Amino acid sequence: MYFSEALGAWIATRYADVDRVLTDHVTFSSDELRYSAQEIPHRDNPVLSSLVATDPPRHHELRRIVSQVFTPRAVANVDIETTVRGLLDRVGDEADVVDGIAYPMSVTTIAGLLGVPADPDFIRWTEAITSFAGVFTEDDTRKAEFHRARAEMTDYFRAELARPRGSDIIGTLARSGLGGDELVDFCSLLLINGHETTKTLLVNAVMSLYGGDRRTAGRSGPPAGRDRRGPPVPPAGRRHRPVHHRVNHVRRA
Repeated sequence: MYFSEALGAWIATRYADVDRVLTDHVTFSSDELRYSAQEIPHRDNPVLSSLVATDPPRHHELRRIVSQVFTPRAVANVDIETTVRGLLDRVGDEADVVDGIAYPMSVTTIAGLLGVPADPDFIRWTEAITSFAGVFTEDDTRKAEFHRARAEMTDYFRAELARPRGSDIIGTLARSGLGGDELVDFCSLLLINGHETTKTLLVNAVMSLYGGDRRTAGRSGPPAGRDRRGPPVPPAGRRHRPVHHRVNHVRRA
């Protein structure tokens, strides 16, 4: 455990320390709105009132809702393979993996799960909201982009929730007991987390197939002696994680 002057925070890296920070909910909290030691200029960020920023017992209640909506049947209704094949056919022999494959695949997939059409604004909204999360300084440009994206995303999901819903995830959430702003924020979080981390994971997996060298991946083709199809997909989620840290806050000294 050491204190980072640059971050103004204690960094836990040993297993025992990390385990305590994540499991001792009396001393540590995920609730940034209540326990942050610094002023937060983005208090209306949906991420801060969501599953990832709540403590038990509310955290467990929200997890139960997630487990009810992300069922095998709901996931099976989304044809991810057809989406990926279509994207690969479109890009040809060379492609920008991020913009040409990873982003559109993840956006189309989460949109299908939610039961809404894939909107080009999804990516802009996500980038504006996530880039402002965790920022403790007043940045007027970021702040304006955040509030614009926040308002547009809120209006979008309010309109979707007002429509008659079927058995899609938004419809299931609407019948789960969540209501008002909490329901809108929950939908927003599913959209943001549902494609941002998936995009990053997919890109990391592709880089791993090129031998894991981030500096040369994609520039010289597969390593010598390897079939162009590459080796079996590695456990990219474990080796190159899309999320590298989490922030907890001290409740008591």
